[in-house]
Amino acid sequence: MSRAHESSARWVLVGAAATAMLTLCILQLTLPGAASSVAYCTANAISVSAVIVGLRLRKPRIRAPFRWLAAAGMLSLASGLLHLARPDLGPPWNSADPLSIAGYLCLPVFLIGFVRTTARRGLDDLALRDAAMMSAAGALVLWSGEIAPTLFMMDAEPATVLLVSLYPLVDIVIVALAVRLVFQVGWRLPATRLLLGAVALLLVGDGLAGILRVSPNGPEGHGIRLIYMVANMLFAVLALHPSMVRLAGGTAGNAVENTSDSPPRRSSAGRRTALVLAVLAPGVMAQLAPTFAGPDRLIRALILAVLLWLVARRLVGTVTALGRAEEATRHQSLHDQLTGLPNRAAFLSELEERLTNDPAEHWVTVAWLDADRFKQVNNTWGHPAGDEVLCAVAERLRALVPDVTRVYRTGGDEFAVLSSGPDADEGLTLARGLQTAVGDPLPLSGRRFVEITLTIGVARAHPGTTSATDLVRNADTALYRAKAGAPSGLAVFDDSLRAEVYDRLILAEDLRRAVREGEITPHFQPIHGGEGYADLIGFEALARWTHPKRGMVPPDQFIPLAEDNGSILEIGESIMRRACFELAGWRARTGLDLHVSVNVSPVQIVRDGLVAMVESALSETALPPDALWLEITESLLMERSGPVRATLAALKDLGVVIALDDFGTGFSSLSCIGDFPIDVVKVDRSFVKRLGEDPRTTELTRLIIDMATSLRLHGVVAEGVETAEQAQIMASMNCTWLQGWWCGRPMAPADVVLPEVGPLTARSSAVERR
Repeated sequence: MSRAHESSARWVLVGAAATAMLTLCILQLTLPGAASSVAYCTANAISVSAVIVGLRLRKPRIRAPFRWLAAAGMLSLASGLLHLARPDLGPPWNSADPLSIAGYLCLPVFLIGFVRTTARRGLDDLALRDAAMMSAAGALVLWSGEIAPTLFMMDAEPATVLLVSLYPLVDIVIVALAVRLVFQVGWRLPATRLLLGAVALLLVGDGLAGILRVSPNGPEGHGIRLIYMVANMLFAVLALHPSMVRLAGGTAGNAVENTSDSPPRRSSAGRRTALVLAVLAPGVMAQLAPTFAGPDRLIRALILAVLLWLVARRLVGTVTALGRAEEATRHQSLHDQLTGLPNRAAFLSELEERLTNDPAEHWVTVAWLDADRFKQVNNTWGHPAGDEVLCAVAERLRALVPDVTRVYRTGGDEFAVLSSGPDADEGLTLARGLQTAVGDPLPLSGRRFVEITLTIGVARAHPGTTSATDLVRNADTALYRAKAGAPSGLAVFDDSLRAEVYDRLILAEDLRRAVREGEITPHFQPIHGGEGYADLIGFEALARWTHPKRGMVPPDQFIPLAEDNGSILEIGESIMRRACFELAGWRARTGLDLHVSVNVSPVQIVRDGLVAMVESALSETALPPDALWLEITESLLMERSGPVRATLAALKDLGVVIALDDFGTGFSSLSCIGDFPIDVVKVDRSFVKRLGEDPRTTELTRLIIDMATSLRLHGVVAEGVETAEQAQIMASMNCTWLQGWWCGRPMAPADVVLPEVGPLTARSSAVERR
């Protein structure tokens, strides 16, 4: 039989058992005498069977509680069968036989199993006190309504009275365990509701049984038995319900999530209602329950005293818990969860306080720190490694700063250090020390090490002379200047830097206008190859901006601005389309297979649309794909992200040539170049400049060319060739192509000299003219 058929058969059996139970309940109420007892025993047997079936059907990981429940049912069944077989039994068997008592004692053990299974180390003191309060209130109700009347009113032998009194005493334990279980698991779990419903019915049945024993006008025994039958039904449904595995710690092969580390449950509306009823219990019982002399009054007073003491402790605990919760919330709002450092909000608050309360002759110094290469760590090893780096940097910063100085994590990979004192250079000295401390390799898990450097911007002011907002902005400005190439990666804000920033803002606004009006145009620098590098083989298209007032703006000034404000996308598309258009005309005029090389910004690579734009430019100009070279920066190789790889692969599929610009200036190329579709390597001008002067640079350049040959790349372009000596050295190394002033300066399209218009004459005379 398949599992599905087996499961269906089990549920048919369960349905049949439930129908039989309901039928027996009806028969128990309607049948007289022994027939009613037979129906009661039959229902009890079905309940025990259902518990056993539930164990086999659900296969809980913890089975001991349900075995105790089954044992309780079996002992109760044995007691019922005993009374059915021997209706003439006298005291104490006719009131509470030992079999029934033993079965009832199994129920607390059954609940203890669940309490231990779902135990929570995080259970708060308030929850424990709530459980104790409700247990004390339950003890008072059971004593006043059941135990005391049984002890002082029941006309029986003392042994029988004590035996019967065990029921309410066990009920007190059951109440305490049930309340504790609710606070651990919660009310919403169906298994919890079924369990509490069954326990509540047992308590009601015991209470009515106690009244029956001491009052001749008490409830009928048939009705009380019906209550016990329904309680047994709920226990049976609990054993069969799927949620029972949650109480039992999961299935045998799949443990549920451990709740011991989860936070304590907050007080629910139902829990608060139960506490109010517990507090009102003494007054209610004083009005309803009869009072007996001597020991009864003493025991009630003791239980009431315990209850009042628990209420007082609850109130004190509530106030204390609220204070702790408020403090914890405040701490979380002012601290970074990853590193434990104070966050940006705490930094701004502390900065305002120091600018307001520190002596006027002191200097308040803000050092704004940025962890370089952090993004590369995330991309290479993943965010967990990035988190390790942030925690390691935070620990080193925390260990180095003095007591009067604080370190903050202001967001991402940025930190801030706030200090104050009479020495204006104290904060600057500390910043340099932080750079040195963090510069040592940081250990990561897996026996890996990573080198992280800090770029720092420093701003200082006397209290009362600068607002917190201005000081932070000044430090951020200094950080930007440091990242733009300040010596040692550290910059201090001053008036000259303020003027530089203002000029940058004006230039950025002019750049937006220039992009709109088409002021940024391509200039073309020739690239030569062949014998003696006498053949023109292509051009590099370089973006040039002629400002109406400033004149020619260097690319290293406006390209970073364009990347920051996003206008590099428009500039890049304009340069590429115009370069393709000009190249198509030159190829038609000369009949030469010239190419054009266009720089592609990292911003363009990671944005959608680059591939479609390249394909469109080639289609509009009817250029073959290999006539277009796209130059990417070496730093892009460390991205290793999905979008970068996908974009480069798609460009390669189009047939365009991928060139690696400024090769040798980064730290990752040799390890990453094999992972990308690189066709051409461009040796950076910093290598070419030192050829013939620095033997190590010469050998390194030779190694780069040999590496390109070994990798079977299309060739190598040497940038920045300005002298015939440099050209000769590159020729001796078998460099494929040259680019630089020796070949020609960047020119506007109208100034480009093509072989058919004016063939190149002797190289020496051309060099002399330049």
